[in-house]
Amino acid sequence: MKVLQSFAERVKVKPYILIGARGRLHGADWDVLGFQQRTIRVEGVSYSWREYLLHNPERGFRYLSEYNGHWNDITVLTTPPRESRQSGRPVAYALGKTFRHFQRAAAETTFVLGEFPWQVRVGDVAQADDFVDPPLLLSRERTEDEESWSLGEYTSGARLWEAFKLEGRPPFPRGTFANQPSPHSGAGRLWSTFLLLFAVLVAVFFWRAATGGQNVLASNQAFDPAVEENNVFVTEPFTVSGRPSAMKVELRTDVNNAWGAFDLALVDERSGTSRELSEDVGYYHGVEDGESWSEGSRSTSVRLGGVPAGTYRLVVAPQGEGAFTYDVRVIRDPPGGFMFLAALFLLVLPPLYMSLMSASFEHQRWLESDYPPETGDDDE
Repeated sequence: MKVLQSFAERVKVKPYILIGARGRLHGADWDVLGFQQRTIRVEGVSYSWREYLLHNPERGFRYLSEYNGHWNDITVLTTPPRESRQSGRPVAYALGKTFRHFQRAAAETTFVLGEFPWQVRVGDVAQADDFVDPPLLLSRERTEDEESWSLGEYTSGARLWEAFKLEGRPPFPRGTFANQPSPHSGAGRLWSTFLLLFAVLVAVFFWRAATGGQNVLASNQAFDPAVEENNVFVTEPFTVSGRPSAMKVELRTDVNNAWGAFDLALVDERSGTSRELSEDVGYYHGVEDGESWSEGSRSTSVRLGGVPAGTYRLVVAPQGEGAFTYDVRVIRDPPGGFMFLAALFLLVLPPLYMSLMSASFEHQRWLESDYPPETGDDDE
């Protein structure tokens, strides 16, 4: 091997892993033989990364690359991947995976240090194409003389610091790299868990709806406006025990082309205090221009929250434009949509948050590519 160029004293590019260092990776010892800095220019801005050439007598060569604290462990492919296009963009197929084209640029060698088994000079330029399927990165380099493919896998700086017994800490990764694994990749698993728990929640909700809570009162009464007396109905005392809970009063009538109104009072037998409320019903129907129509409802219900344990009576004072019968039912701890919605909200938060964070991460990733996401801004 030949020492081609060394600019360590003239150019202040200092490798994190020094030439001659030995590290253990993939169950073998690797020596650092060469180091080079390579630079691309995009819209007048230079971006540089660093590559380390490693060698093992039995396994040959491999590389490490670093850009802004992001590291890749790279091997050279002996068989080029198959290339195609999807949605008008280049793709490459390898290892049973589809790699999407990320970026094309002219990569120029801007610094060289150490030994290489081939000729490397400052100023060498190759056309580089990167294809990604995180955490993997397929790279193709073309010169006038040859074409080569390599496969990189994103790795942590801490792993390499341990492998080469380096002092200090690795540089903290800045920004989002092309094949950096998303820290929010668990969204799919969370959505699967959500669907399972949602099915359980729906089953519990319908079971609660079917069982209907605890019936503490049921009665059938009649209202006739022609009879001024005895239209007010006072129930027998009923007992509510245990923790404070919701209570639902249901009213079902047979009003027909008429309305009905109810003044209700839940009276605490011990204290004499009451909770008062009003409910209305009305049902109308007919035929107009040969078409049947109807509006309103014959039934209504109202919920009372936080009813403490005790003995109660329900006072029902109906009104209406005609006679009707009505059923009144009091249910303790009825199934409620609010608790279902609250539980659903809590269940959906983790996967929704993870999905939004994942989408944001991928947005940042592809902003650095040749295919930045559309922002919707109109600069024209």
